[in-house]
Amino acid sequence: MTFCKSVWEKETRANGMRAEILRQLGNEKASTSTTFLLDQINKPQFFHFRDQYLEPWYLHLPYSLDANEFSSILSPNTIPVSNHMQPRRKMRVSRLREYTQHQYECLMNADGTYLWLFSEISPLMRLASHAQARVYCLEDQTTGLTPHSEEMVNLPLATDSETEIRKKQYTHSTTTHMIGSTKYTKNNESMSSLMRIYLSLKHILGIVMIFPFIVLVVASVPQILPSKWLQIRSEPQWSRLLSWITHYRLLAVSGITKFAMASIRNKLEACIRLPSGFQNERIRWLYDGISHARIQQKPSYLLYWMQTSVRTKYNYSLEYAIAAAAALHIPLQVVYFFSDQSTVPASQLPKDPNAFAFSTERHAKFALEGLACTEKRLRERGLSFKVLYHTPEKDPPLVDGDSSSFCRKQLLSKCAQHALLVVTDRPYLRPAALDTLKCATNASETQLPWGMVQIEGDVVVPCETTSKKEEYAARTIRPKITQLLPSFIKELEHVSVPDFVQSVDRNLFQFPTRYFLVKSPASDTNEDILEFNLSQLKDILALLKVDRNVPGLSNFRGGEDEASLLTKVFLEKKLSNYALGRNEPSNDGTSNISLYLHFGHISPVRIALATHKIKAASSKASRDAFLEEMIVRRELSVNMVVFNPHTYDSMECIPNFAKKTLEDHANDKRPFLYTLEELEAAKTYDQFWNAAQMEMLFSGKMHGYMRMYWAKKILEWSASPTQAYTHALYLNNKYCLDAPDPNSYTGIAWSFGKHDQGWKERPIFGKQATKRSLTAGDK
Repeated sequence: MTFCKSVWEKETRANGMRAEILRQLGNEKASTSTTFLLDQINKPQFFHFRDQYLEPWYLHLPYSLDANEFSSILSPNTIPVSNHMQPRRKMRVSRLREYTQHQYECLMNADGTYLWLFSEISPLMRLASHAQARVYCLEDQTTGLTPHSEEMVNLPLATDSETEIRKKQYTHSTTTHMIGSTKYTKNNESMSSLMRIYLSLKHILGIVMIFPFIVLVVASVPQILPSKWLQIRSEPQWSRLLSWITHYRLLAVSGITKFAMASIRNKLEACIRLPSGFQNERIRWLYDGISHARIQQKPSYLLYWMQTSVRTKYNYSLEYAIAAAAALHIPLQVVYFFSDQSTVPASQLPKDPNAFAFSTERHAKFALEGLACTEKRLRERGLSFKVLYHTPEKDPPLVDGDSSSFCRKQLLSKCAQHALLVVTDRPYLRPAALDTLKCATNASETQLPWGMVQIEGDVVVPCETTSKKEEYAARTIRPKITQLLPSFIKELEHVSVPDFVQSVDRNLFQFPTRYFLVKSPASDTNEDILEFNLSQLKDILALLKVDRNVPGLSNFRGGEDEASLLTKVFLEKKLSNYALGRNEPSNDGTSNISLYLHFGHISPVRIALATHKIKAASSKASRDAFLEEMIVRRELSVNMVVFNPHTYDSMECIPNFAKKTLEDHANDKRPFLYTLEELEAAKTYDQFWNAAQMEMLFSGKMHGYMRMYWAKKILEWSASPTQAYTHALYLNNKYCLDAPDPNSYTGIAWSFGKHDQGWKERPIFGKQATKRSLTAGDK
């Protein structure tokens, strides 16, 4: 604290100001308040107010607040007073009052900024948090006092009883205030220099971060340098000062940078160390959070809401969450929200149910296998992983016609009750993407205390980093991605998990959950939050509401372990022939990695790094072809979905020339017309198409080249292009494990003219859909 302060150049100047204030106020009642003001200027470390010596604090605002806004922030008994002052000039006071609870005044600087001077810290904290401003102890420069090197006045110290009053009054949390006063003495000129540097940086840079670090360094000096260097051993007031600095230095280390920030985002960005290989472009803040809301209630944990990155290796969201939890010194809890057909809107069940939830046994089984593997790997790192299932109310309220949105919102609000920050992945498909934004919007509108940040880690180059608009075709996006690849294909650091971040066997959620093993009527409410015991997958799968007509598969098993093994086998045994064999359906030349990429069980960056390590000359063409498909084509699909968020699953997303040519030929005579049931059962005249459909039904995948042919024939056999588009999406997303995905939506759209150009006009197909994709059926 400050025990030595400079005063006015001459005592007569203070006396003249006293006379000027009395003249302006012009009444006897103002005498007490005026004395209070001058006392705090002459004794800035303690000023007398109601028989107590209090410390002055001030708030620096870039703007002024009107009376109504100010009163709504502070207590009802507090009313703002408009006082004006220009630094180092004559003070002009319009009004000065004394109030029941708090006393303060507004001071306007010459540069147009405002200072709010308080006698207590509590109202100042509420205003600072509301205005996102900084709080400092009273400094000489801001009160108009001019420090002198020749004449320094040591003011008398408070008595022991007064000090006790002061200690009791300022017993706050380490994050509720910060101590920082410049100390002027004859033997410590460096302090004054630091403050002059601080003032210069404040006007140039807006004093974003420099002041907390200056105070931290100043508070550390007495702990590092011998006392004789500072010539303070024989001075009793400096001995007292050292004891205070020792105490407040500990407060500064843990709380000084935290309090200076006005949001969770600023607090975190000031102290986090990002893992090596992590690019800032992947970070997208959805809600900054409010730090002051955590003054009275200490947060319990950081929540990682896992959505699309269901893995532990090269999981950018997970590594960011660990680094953030370490920086904030809180444990990390990982959670996943599982949903089935019970949350799918009734209107979507006959259309595209898998876009909203795991609606088939095939998709649910593969997802649960991946979650079980992830739980095992997270436990090895000391992190708790909970998979929660929300049993909806009998008649759940719809959020924009979607009950699944309501369930996810309820789950997140429960899980984040005592969280400081929510980290999540970036889903691209509309239901999950909108749900994430709705949760962030709800948190912002209701001023919830936790912040929310989204990490884009399921593509090599973040979508908006590649392009700010929808790309026309692969040839337009390819050069943009290619030039960015060296900056994004980097090994990601596997962050070590400190002991205080680990959360295994800790019940961080302060609400009850029960294991989802058997249906139990024990709950008295219409809704319940169930926790999956992932060691009993069969029991869970048997109780889920899913389509049993699409059974699980044995040829593919979910999880990052299986994804790693499959990738290794492909790179070692298949990659060398990929360029020549990938378009031959009879050969097993494809990677089969698309389904693992879709479920988030492996990172494309990890695959790209492993692929680049293949140095054989014979593999270069195949390596380039594989990376073209996995990076350029896949991220072109993401670009299409992101910039067509409401139309990517309809014909509205295809170019105008394709719409027009299909409309022109909508009434063309079709050689055959098949119903959805006939198509689903593979009952057509075309044996090649039937083979592709049967492969999808029983293996959960379809050769990429055959998928194009498969979709074109559906267009040929449907009553209208719109019906054909709907049937193709329904069948593909229902049976293929790598769907619904940006890749699957873009693949169907390509068959109807997306990312293509006009060709020679033909019946039914018009100017799109070239003959080359139909060669298999013509044999």
